[in-house]
Amino acid sequence: MSSTPVPFGHGYAEIPLGRSKGKPIKSIHVYQLEEALNIDLEFEDKSMIEMIFRIGVSASVKLLENKDGDYHVRQNIKPKLRPTRRE
Repeated sequence: MSSTPVPFGHGYAEIPLGRSKGKPIKSIHVYQLEEALNIDLEFEDKSMIEMIFRIGVSASVKLLENKDGDYHVRQNIKPKLRPTRRE
């Protein structure tokens, strides 16, 4: 059991995926805050964020930076809405 603080809310789960090669996601954090379900993914590199937006996930992304055990928002990224196709 780790001693890291649990995010506010309830229903928190953390799934570490290890640091082996070929795994772009390092960890997944899922927790409920108010009426929203939050899923935090920790990636090996920033290119994975663009891939998630390309497959059509609507999300607001905050790049976090770990400074002495505290996470600080380094950058906010909003998905660019693609025009809907009409047939």
